[in-house]
Amino acid sequence: MAIINKKRIAEIKFTPPLDCKEVKVAGDFTNWEKGAIVMSKSGKSGEWSASVRVTPGNHQYRFLLDGKWYTDPVTEHIMSPLGSENSVLRIE
Repeated sequence: MAIINKKRIAEIKFTPPLDCKEVKVAGDFTNWEKGAIVMSKSGKSGEWSASVRVTPGNHQYRFLLDGKWYTDPVTEHIMSPLGSENSVLRIE
């Protein structure tokens, strides 16, 4: 019997603390910076969003604000093997 990982679509939203020209989300589901997903700005609210396909479970991610790493302040954090704090995305 084969086990199939069913991917789910997660909507990631983020309001950066500063004015940015480009916001990306990168994580274990994008092969980090290599496959970072460009987020779209939503009107004048300053919120950026992206839809990502991920398997159920816990995933680590961070944002790239104009090329600089930033941790999501509203989620749980975990220390990475590289010594940085990563945000945690939980998918059921």
